[in-house]
Amino acid sequence: MNINLAKRLIDQKKIISFDIFDTLLERKVQHPDHVYTLIKNRLVSEHGEIMNDYVEMRKHSYYLALYSQQLYGREDVSLSQICDYAVKFYPKLKINPIDLVNAEEHVEKKLLKRKEDGYQLYEYCVKKNKKIFFTSDMHLSREFLIEVLESCGYNTFCNLYVSGDVGLLKHNGKLFEWLLMENNLDLDDVLHIGDNIHTDYNMARSVGLNAVHFHNAPEPGSIEFMACSESAVKATENIPSGIAVSLYNKCFEEDIIDATWSDEKKYFYMLGLTFVGPICNYICNYIRRDMDEKKLTKILFFSRDGHIVYKCFKQLYPDVDCEYVYASRRMTCYTVGMINREKYVHDYMHGVLKSHTLQEALDALPSPIVSLFREQHDLDIKNVLCSSKVRKHLRIFLDSNFEKIKSSYQSEFDKVSEYYKQCCEGNQDVAVFDLGWRGNMQIGFDRILSASGSQVKTHGYYFGLLYDSLNSLNKNNWTGIFLHLDRPYEVLKTLFNGTPVMEFLFSTNHPSIERIEKESATGKFVPVYEDSGKGYEECNEYHIQVHNGATDFVKSFTENYVGVDFNRIVDKQSMINMIRSFLLNPKRIDGQMFAKASMSSGISQSITRPIVDYKLRTNNPRRLYHGKKNSLWKEGFDACMNKKRNRLIEFYSFIRNL
Repeated sequence: MNINLAKRLIDQKKIISFDIFDTLLERKVQHPDHVYTLIKNRLVSEHGEIMNDYVEMRKHSYYLALYSQQLYGREDVSLSQICDYAVKFYPKLKINPIDLVNAEEHVEKKLLKRKEDGYQLYEYCVKKNKKIFFTSDMHLSREFLIEVLESCGYNTFCNLYVSGDVGLLKHNGKLFEWLLMENNLDLDDVLHIGDNIHTDYNMARSVGLNAVHFHNAPEPGSIEFMACSESAVKATENIPSGIAVSLYNKCFEEDIIDATWSDEKKYFYMLGLTFVGPICNYICNYIRRDMDEKKLTKILFFSRDGHIVYKCFKQLYPDVDCEYVYASRRMTCYTVGMINREKYVHDYMHGVLKSHTLQEALDALPSPIVSLFREQHDLDIKNVLCSSKVRKHLRIFLDSNFEKIKSSYQSEFDKVSEYYKQCCEGNQDVAVFDLGWRGNMQIGFDRILSASGSQVKTHGYYFGLLYDSLNSLNKNNWTGIFLHLDRPYEVLKTLFNGTPVMEFLFSTNHPSIERIEKESATGKFVPVYEDSGKGYEECNEYHIQVHNGATDFVKSFTENYVGVDFNRIVDKQSMINMIRSFLLNPKRIDGQMFAKASMSSGISQSITRPIVDYKLRTNNPRRLYHGKKNSLWKEGFDACMNKKRNRLIEFYSFIRNL
């Protein structure tokens, strides 16, 4: 219910009863259970490792205290009673119950803040001279809640009723009955306002009260809507609650996010903050620890997938020698002859559709190949459609010119090898990082160094799929950080279908590298980028937002948790589960955002696979199902389908893996 309607109902009543939590006050956590983890962290810091199991002890002690009080007819217990039972049944704690109470109240006081919508209604009630009561199902003491409410500006009220103190619950309506009886109130005079549909609306009405379900759903386009509620990656959910609190504060209190940002910019920033950032933090810590064990002093991050990890690594470990290396498959692998005719032709023809013009088809090819094609063919390429005949003609061209194309890549060997040797700077052992779907980049890198006479030994770090991984890891001196093919098939399938999604997130805000050139004035090597095509500027913004969110996460963690090892509190399995969860269970908003991003991506539109013709007025289930079969992110496509209503789906085109 909106505020204006609530005010009109308030005008009709003399007495207003307010729920407290999530109506007048809110916690700076995504889920109430996160509070227990923060309490445990505080107790561990004050009383040692003996408090590591306090979360389970706290929950068990609550039930012990509740069962004992139910013998006397009480329906709820106070925090002091819970803490008494914790000390009584867990003597190893060796702590005063008062210390437990103080720790919980201290954490709650730091987390609780005024909820502005609720405060607006409260102020309206005060202005209208209404009698105000507060009610809550809560274990915290009445005195503590009064202190917090008054510190948040709720100074005018008649009384406060809390279940732990009274021993009755709103959950079954009895606390409402107690409020009415003790104050001799007429049912018709009272309006209760709260956020919980059962406790604050259904149960209030069950005892005869008028009630308002005042639950302010996030506005469409807001940060909460885009990244906290509707996405598969919920803000502050994938990281420990202590870190979650600092991030929540950072985003929502320090106004990092500009109100003028588009929905897409908000979404990808939050995705970087809550998904890519934690992954990068874990990867960087893992690499640094392994480098220390192997006594490696320099690491190279291959473009483009390594750029975001490179930024986070520099932020975490500014003392380590690291460098972002301009590299690409064409520049690195093709230069040393790692180019297969059949696969080469297939790669470039794969995304050429019949509906494209020949110009759109050529956009998928590197500019030197396009120049070669134009030399051999005098065609009006802007208007010629890629019919079967033209597709065949294009395939024949690629096949017949394969040796010439291969030779043109190999002619770049001297420049590339000089650049790569310069990146190693005399180090005999160098670490390299890549996203790592096949490991071809390190193989090509090693071959270039070897062919140039360099004795540099490389140690590869990979995040992602590695084909024939167990053999490759041992043979090529690689370290797979997360995911290999020895995992169950379903894990592999999930990751493979999600490869374009992960590649997009780990990509960067510059196009692919076509080649490198040496500047005569400075002697430095600079990249020559491929023609990015239309829409790249917009996609560039999405990548920037992901990078900003990820680096903000790393910055927030290092500033707020000095000396804390991230990899001890977030383990490898947690990272894997987080990635799998996102790739397996994307929501509709995830499909929409990635669709829009892929439509304007730096990857040429001729190599994206359209799933639904968004120009049509209707999309029937048969058409949708057929489109799903061609989707690379099938679970994402499921999320985009609205099976109950054949509503027009805007447009969906998912990123295709090159």
